Amino acid sequence: MTYRRVRALLLACSGAAALLAATADANAGGFAVREQSPYGQGTSFAGIAAGGDLTGMFWNPAVMTQFAGIQSSSSYSGIFPYASHTTAATSTWANPLLGGLGGAPNSGTAALVPGSAFSYQVNQSLWLGLSFNSPFGLSVAFPQVWAGRDFATNDTSLTTFNVTPSVAYRINDWISVGAGVQIEYAKASSIIT
Repeated sequence: MTYRRVRALLLACSGAAALLAATADANAGGFAVREQSPYGQGTSFAGIAAGGDLTGMFWNPAVMTQFAGIQSSSSYSGIFPYASHTTAATSTWANPLLGGLGGAPNSGTAALVPGSAFSYQVNQSLWLGLSFNSPFGLSVAFPQVWAGRDFATNDTSLTTFNVTPSVAYRINDWISVGAGVQIEYAKASSIIT
């Protein structure tokens, strides 16, 4: 190999390594919502970034090149959590005669999670797309009087809405590239009494 080829190869590998290092995934574990794709849920998200459904463009915008013309896919998932909090019978917090407050019957709050993806094929090689979803969220609400009121917050919520405009280009039948910018609105609130 010539010096120029070795140098070009090293530069290409360095650029790819820098790109991979800069695109690390950041998730807030307990707040992550994976309901962006019904197809992905059905396959346990195995290979969803490789395609199969348009909603895979949340993970890989180049997926759009698998779908000709104008396409859309939408899902709305309901989340109905249930979490009860009880106190032990011997606890002063549970005994109403000793001024106990008791537990909380259900602190989980129901939510509707949107997930939509749209793509438009401009020509043989170029696609434009847009996805809308909510990748993070959680909400809990406690009664005004409960045993944990002095030790924790009463109501807490995290709501996010994510819009991702994307573009994809088909180089040939085997290779497509894509890019998207995730624009996210997030609102967190916590009430301590």
